[in-house]
Amino acid sequence: APKVDLPSAPSFSAPSLPSFGDPDEKSAPVVDVAALDEVARETYQDFRQADNDAKKVEEEGRRLRKIADGKNSIRKKAKDAACEYRPGGKFLCIRGLNSGF
Repeated sequence: APKVDLPSAPSFSAPSLPSFGDPDEKSAPVVDVAALDEVARETYQDFRQADNDAKKVEEEGRRLRKIADGKNSIRKKAKDAACEYRPGGKFLCIRGLNSGF
């Protein structure tokens, strides 16, 4: 049988782990926790105020949308009444370009 040369398998090296220093060494920076708490408290209050303002605007938007939807249904009824006697009736409603509806 003929001898077949196979390529050698690629070699892989495991990545080295990062060094975190000596665990006994206390090199953590000194942090004023009370100041961080105060900043967090202030930003939360700012968020709450903005959220309440947004809710008020959304509520006003829903009220205005309801009014607009009511006026749209009145508009559709008026258009249907106007188109009833035009060629094509209220479904096709053939009208002039300057009719406005």
